[in-house]
Amino acid sequence: MKTIVISAGRNIGPHPMPAEEWQRLRLAVARILDRVNAQVFTRDAIGFGEWVGDDHQVIKEESVTYSAAVTDGALDQIQRDLQQLAQQFKQEAIALIVGESVLVRG
Repeated sequence: MKTIVISAGRNIGPHPMPAEEWQRLRLAVARILDRVNAQVFTRDAIGFGEWVGDDHQVIKEESVTYSAAVTDGALDQIQRDLQQLAQQFKQEAIALIVGESVLVRG
C-alpha cells in the first residue's frame, strides 16, 4: 500500500475556472479514487495555494486536496487518469505525491 496526496488548483492560467467546472474537476478526482478502491482519508479539502507560472509570476489560487491509501498497482492508472483530467480541465499540472505511511505511536 502507498499513501497518496492529490492536489489540484482552480485556476486556468491566472484566472479561476467557473464554479461549475471547478465542481466537476473535484468530483472527477473523487471518481478516480473510487475506481481504484482507494481508502480515502481526506476528500475534497479546500484550501489556498500558490504556484509560479512560466513568466515567474507567483499565482495564488484556491485548491483541493485528497489523501488516500492505494495499492501499488493502482498508481499507474491514477497517473493516467490525472493526466487526462489535467488536459480536459486545462491544468498545467495536477500534483500527485506518493509515499509510505509511517504510524508514529506515543
